[in-house]
Amino acid sequence: MGYGIRIKCNTCNYEEMFFMGVGGLFGLVYEKTVKAVRSGKYGAEWQQFFKEHPGAAILCEERLYQCPKCNHLQTNLDLALYLNKDENPPKYHWAHWCDKNHDYEFVKSYVHKCPKCNARMRKINDYRKKTFKCPECGSNIPCPEDGIDWD
Repeated sequence: MGYGIRIKCNTCNYEEMFFMGVGGLFGLVYEKTVKAVRSGKYGAEWQQFFKEHPGAAILCEERLYQCPKCNHLQTNLDLALYLNKDENPPKYHWAHWCDKNHDYEFVKSYVHKCPKCNARMRKINDYRKKTFKCPECGSNIPCPEDGIDWD
């Protein structure tokens, strides 16, 4: 399931659409992400974790992040690490909310860095309860009232 929201500032007219979640291509996104992790694209710690734990899994859903320093907004893959307690790898692709056959536990969140100022980005867990800071002028932007869903 995927969803999108439009963030619009009434002060400076900043406006951007953000698409989050995951759609029908989730299996391909998962495989591509695991391959990137194993190659070291997301750092030595994630690469080593997948090497040492056959039951490793990674959350490959797009999430919204905002920089607390410069207010930059962007989507990124979540990339949180999970581990299947029985150490069996997930079959095909994996999402913690749909695998009822195994007991996965959260291990660690990935630290996303702001591409503009290099500060640690903060994940927006529930955009419907969030007031955003405008990336352009710093004004408060109320949470979006509606959005779009797909898949």
